[in-house]
Amino acid sequence: MQRTDRLVVAVLVVALALAACAPASTPAPTAAPTAAPSDKLAEILARGTLIVSTDPAYPPQSELNPSGQRPADTKCAADQTTAAELTGFDIDTAVAIAKGLGVEA
Repeated sequence: MQRTDRLVVAVLVVALALAACAPASTPAPTAAPTAAPSDKLAEILARGTLIVSTDPAYPPQSELNPSGQRPADTKCAADQTTAAELTGFDIDTAVAIAKGLGVEA
C-alpha cells in the first residue's frame, strides 16, 4: 500500500514540475485597425464593365476569335480586348458573370 502511495505522489510531483516548466501563455496579438475594404461590386457596376485577366495564347481557356469584331458601343478602354474579340471557356464564364451583374465583359 505504501509503495502505491509513493508512486502516486511521485507522479503528481513530476506532473506539477512539468507544468511549472511550461512557457507562460502569451496574449494573442491584436490586429491593427485597417481601412474599410473598397466595395468592388459597386466599382464594377459604376464602371459598367467586368475586367478579366486572361491570356489569348492558351486555347481552349482563351484565344483570339478570328471572326471577332470589337463592338462600336463598347465601354471597354481602347487598350482592352472585348469578349467579342475572344473565345474560350474562360471568356464564356466571364460573359456569364458579367451578364448576371448587368455589365459588359
